[in-house]
Amino acid sequence: MKNHIVNHLANAARRKDWTYVDRAIPKAVNIESCRYWAYKIALKDPDVNVRDAGASLLEKAYIGPKEFATIKPVLIKAMRADANNYAGFRAACALAAHGVHDEEIKTTLQEFSKDKEVGTIAKNYLMNMASN
Repeated sequence: MKNHIVNHLANAARRKDWTYVDRAIPKAVNIESCRYWAYKIALKDPDVNVRDAGASLLEKAYIGPKEFATIKPVLIKAMRADANNYAGFRAACALAAHGVHDEEIKTTLQEFSKDKEVGTIAKNYLMNMASN
């Protein structure tokens, strides 16, 4: 079943079926193999939509400190180096969601706070960072 979830999630992301992706992520976030797929495979996928979905899964997942220590550098690399700004933005969101509130993440979120598609998400993370 676990591979079934990530296969369908990846295929839906490739088709830009965000309704399916948004429904599948909550089912996948608590499954360790799905989180593994997100940071080991999805964040390196040639398709930007799969990278976006992988970062979004990690953003919404509960990740313990030991597991996050492994995932954090992968997310930082994705935020800095992804050729697609939105996939990098989602990596910044995942970092912010897990309490990483450094200036680089703040700057990335500020850049996207004016974006018509994801501006509200960026603003919410910035408000959360300001209150912590």
